[in-house]
Amino acid sequence: MSPTVALVARAQRTADRLRAAGQSERANRFCGRAEVCITRHAARLGELVPTLYVSSDGRWLTTWPGNRVARLEVTGAARGFNGVKLTCYAATIEGRRYHGRGLGAGMYLNLRPSKR
Repeated sequence: MSPTVALVARAQRTADRLRAAGQSERANRFCGRAEVCITRHAARLGELVPTLYVSSDGRWLTTWPGNRVARLEVTGAARGFNGVKLTCYAATIEGRRYHGRGLGAGMYLNLRPSKR
């Protein structure tokens, strides 16, 4: 089992215990913070970074609840299937550089490790 998978399992057990104790709001806050930590941990180990989202202002890479993971920079534009306009992004998470293409603010972004 990879260290990241073990970390996710441990966070899920903690959240389940909080919910069982009737503290669902606290469990939700914990899950939001844990998601950011797990994403950064995976990046540090060079494991796959999950799908993240572009913030509404287009400047931040966020988790689904809106927790900021990294600052985004726009590196260009491209055309996708059927002429759809795509925005090219780059981000640095835990010292590693990632890039990806997405539809813009508020949309998901699949990141890939950069070679440089």
